[in-house]
Order: sequence, then C-alpha cells, then structure tokens
Amino acid sequence: SRKAQLLLEVDNQVKQQELLMSQNYNEQLMLLQRAAQQQRTDLAQKVSKLELEYQQRKAQEEYLQQSYEIQRENYEAQTKILAELAELRKAQALAGVGVGGCAGGAGVGRCASPAPGPWPPPPLPPPHTQPRPPLPPQVPVFTAAAAVPPGPQSWAPPAM
Repeated sequence: SRKAQLLLEVDNQVKQQELLMSQNYNEQLMLLQRAAQQQRTDLAQKVSKLELEYQQRKAQEEYLQQSYEIQRENYEAQTKILAELAELRKAQALAGVGVGGCAGGAGVGRCASPAPGPWPPPPLPPPHTQPRPPLPPQVPVFTAAAAVPPGPQSWAPPAM
C-alpha cells in the first residue's frame, strides 16, 4: 500500500504537470493568435492606405491628362484662327482693304486693328506625369544689422 500511495502521488504529480503544460500551451497559443490578428489588422490598414494613395494619384493623373488635352485643343484652335486671320489680312492687304472692310483712307483709329501676338504661339508644356518636388525651405531674411558682426568693428555714430 505504500507502493500504491507512491504510485498515486506520482500519478497526481504527472496530472498536475500535464495540466500546467496544457495551460501554458493555451496561453502561448492565445498570444500567438493575438499577434497574428494584430499583424492582419496592420496589413489591412496598410493596404487601405496604399489603395487610397493609388486612387488619388490615378485621379490626379487623369485630371492632368484631361487638362493637357483641353489646353492642346485650345492651342490648336487658336493656331488655326490665327492662321486664318493672317490669311485674311494678307488677302485684304492684296485687295487694299483693311481689316473689318475699311479702305486704306478711312481714318486713323476707326479701322486700325491691334497688332497680332507672337507668331507662332509658344508650344504647350507636356502634362505633369510625376508629382512636383516639394518647395525648398524658406531662406531666412538677413537685415543689414544682422549682417554686421557685433564688436569694436561695428559702426557707431561720431561722438559730439
């Protein structure tokens, strides 16, 4: 029976150790599951942030492209109008008629036309495809007083 009592004690100790090991295992598993869930949450937030950034850049690029196309179309229309105006002036000069149907002697100011702009007009710049670089930091403004070093070399009014 001493033997049975020892076997019972050993069996209880083994069961207690087994219970402690099982509790430790469950705690470690729960910690790992929490860490994995936190990583999933962090990754989902990063994905959302990157998707939003992509959509903003895409929208900005589309806006810039549309703006460029409108500017290009306006430039082409202006170029066409200016070319037609130049042809009209040339034809009228050959016929001796001023712009607006005025004859050469109609009087100064009534039939005078403004001088045309530069020909050909300057080309449009390409659309911006890259984000603009940030502005440089503000340069401090130095005053004349700040530029003169302090000390005996400083200017002082003459003594009276």
